[in-house]
Formats: sequence, C-alpha cells, structure tokens
Amino acid sequence: WRKAIADGHHVLNHSVSHKTDMAYKSDTFIIDEITGWEKVAARVLGDEYLMKMKEEMPFFRPPGGSDSARMRQILGNLGYPVMPFWSVEDYHFQKTNTKNITLSDHYSRETENGSVYLLHPYNYMHLESIIDKVQAKGYEFKLLADIIDWDGIG
Repeated sequence: WRKAIADGHHVLNHSVSHKTDMAYKSDTFIIDEITGWEKVAARVLGDEYLMKMKEEMPFFRPPGGSDSARMRQILGNLGYPVMPFWSVEDYHFQKTNTKNITLSDHYSRETENGSVYLLHPYNYMHLESIIDKVQAKGYEFKLLADIIDWDGIG
C-alpha cells in the first residue's frame, strides 16, 4: 500500500474479507468489514492518510458489486457516501468470452470517456497491453477521484 501511494495511486476501502454478498449480511457484519479495514489502513498508512481518504475520496466499491439501500445507508453513516462501480471488468468477461477476445482488446473496445476499470491482480500481465491499446485510442488514465463528480470534492 505504501508503494502504491508513493507511485501516485490511491488505496481505498474494499472491506476486510471480500464477501461478495456483503449487502445481505447483518448491519454489524457490514460495519465490522468497513471499520476493520480502516483499522488496518490506519496502522499501515497512518491516521492522516485515512482522514485524507475519507475527505477527498470517500469511495467504497463493494466486493462483487453487492448493493442494497441498507448498505448504502450504513456506508454513508461511516463516511463513504459514494459507491462507484466499474464499467469494464475482467472476471465475468473471461467467464463468458466465447469468441476468445483478448483481455486488452476487450478493455480497448469497451472504453469510453469516464470508464472505470476493474482488473483483478491475477490479470496483471495484461495491464501493459491494456494501457497501450487504450492510450492508442486517445484516452488517458486518471484516478477515480479525478473523474467522479460528487458534492464533497472541490
């Protein structure tokens, strides 16, 4: 996490245990997932980073896209008013890719202004090709906080 931040990336809350059915768990479970991650982040990155993150980029992307009004309420109460989702992803694409399209071609074809990528670590070897193909189409990469317009920023 420290290296990612030093390299200009953001480290954001994504839960402790990555339960893809999180929205349907108890209030206590959801709260523990969020605050548990915060405790680890504060220990590794410091309280200052955690406070900055919650002020400037209070985003929570639930594992698997699990969503419910109750979970959104809990997240808002914990300081995460924005749940950004992806527009281009690898997991489901690879499971349904009957035409054997390369992952980099998939990202390149599906990209448009404001696209949010979800790329899992097990696909890191495709990252350079994805970046090259997307940039060749004239797009640039930005941090999530730079493309999401919400009332708390700026």
